[in-house]
Amino acid sequence: MSMSISTSSGHHSGHDGMSIVSTSEHHSGHDEMSISSDHPPLPTSGEPTLRDLDTRISHLDTKIYHLDTKINTLQRDLDAKVHGLDGRLIGLRNVLRDRDVQQRDFEAEVRGELTVLHNILDDRGIQQREFEAEVRGELTGLRGEITGLHSKFTGLSDRLDRVLNILERMNP
Repeated sequence: MSMSISTSSGHHSGHDGMSIVSTSEHHSGHDEMSISSDHPPLPTSGEPTLRDLDTRISHLDTKIYHLDTKINTLQRDLDAKVHGLDGRLIGLRNVLRDRDVQQRDFEAEVRGELTVLHNILDDRGIQQREFEAEVRGELTGLRGEITGLHSKFTGLSDRLDRVLNILERMNP
């Protein structure tokens, strides 16, 4: 795209009273710059004059100024975005660190609860074994008593048989 600088009334760039005006319709397909001002155009043959070179340098200065302004704006925008992303990254790291701390705390709490449950189950297991041993002891004692009662009933039954035999002999 071709550009030209105009000092005529109308568009002003704010830099040396010149502005950049697109002339792509005049020189399509060329990246050359033509300078439009109150001065005659650059000669197409021969050496350019100092005034022509000064005009061209002024045009390049204007273009550099606008490019610097654009670069500075883009750099500020980029810096702002990077700063914003840095802030978000720091926030995300803080959230992740907090979540890690919460997870470690939760895991420690769960391990503590599991230890308590294991202890309760172990205690219940011990209590159950003690209860079973006590019940076995009681059952063994009851068997002994039943065996003793059985022996007594057997003894009574034998005595009763003898008494009945004696009574039958007395009453024929």
